[in-house]
Amino acid sequence: MARPKYVNITLLDGPLATPVTGGLIGPYHEGTELRLICEAGGGKPAPHVFWFMGDKLLKGIESSAEVYNLTGSVGSELKLKVTREALGSKIVCKVANEAMESYLTAFVQIDVNLRPVSTVISGEKEVVDEGDDIHLVCSSGGARPAAVITWYNGSLSNPLILPPARHISSLQEDGTYATISQLVITADRHHNNNMLYCQATNEVTQNHIQDQERAKYQLRVRYRPAVQVMERWIAVNQSDQVSVSCAYQANPHQLLSIMWFHNNKLVDMSNPKYKMIAGGNPTLTITNVTKADSGNYSCVLTNQIGHGEPDSPSIVEVQTRPRVKLNMDPQSSI
Repeated sequence: MARPKYVNITLLDGPLATPVTGGLIGPYHEGTELRLICEAGGGKPAPHVFWFMGDKLLKGIESSAEVYNLTGSVGSELKLKVTREALGSKIVCKVANEAMESYLTAFVQIDVNLRPVSTVISGEKEVVDEGDDIHLVCSSGGARPAAVITWYNGSLSNPLILPPARHISSLQEDGTYATISQLVITADRHHNNNMLYCQATNEVTQNHIQDQERAKYQLRVRYRPAVQVMERWIAVNQSDQVSVSCAYQANPHQLLSIMWFHNNKLVDMSNPKYKMIAGGNPTLTITNVTKADSGNYSCVLTNQIGHGEPDSPSIVEVQTRPRVKLNMDPQSSI
């Protein structure tokens, strides 16, 4: 019996065979398939070959041959799909036969590029008021090389790209990078219920759109009423009634007060000729109109955040019935 004299690891890449024993190969993107050959020779009987990654036994395909002096050589091919687990680990080939008390080993180490994982958005407040700054942080980890984070406002299919205020990447103990991106935007009413997205990418994800790592965050913005009149011009006959309405959007939607103005003067709602409907779109009804009721009408709506009024008023025009006077010349009875 005789101990094996050597053990070597070779990397197969198409027709190329590269010795890699004891070396670092790569970097390879996760998901790449590698072919490694471990060859041991000079042993009698021919040794057996085992592949390990850490304590995990890997399955190789073994082949053997005898030479003229009855010693044997053996090779084992390992087809390995590169995963996150391979980062920092050694792929070890161990060989042994009956003449050995311990393994003869060789190893190769793989440098792995990894896509970002665990991307989340956090905010300091769940709800902000119009005009406040919104501070958001997008965090993504597990990437190698470090991820680049991009912010999107609205839709990923038609995005408005937002510039981050701060972008920091740091190397972790496991050899991957953690990246944080801080975003500050000033809240307005158009942000309410909008989605913000952050997307973490690196060279591993560039050709795999379906594997893009992203997080989303729904904005909640409280804002004062945004108001507009529903009719810009209204004509009404004298002695009839007319209604003027305001449409609005607000968050919170509930109104604390509704005020109506006629030619910039507050309408006295204690006057029985005025009636107001507060539900839905606030409406002012004027009964038994006269020429004095002509002019500009506007509303001021107030919620918990503040008040709002339309940019333009409703214009009411009161039309009087014509008076007819008959003159006869010469005067005579008909």
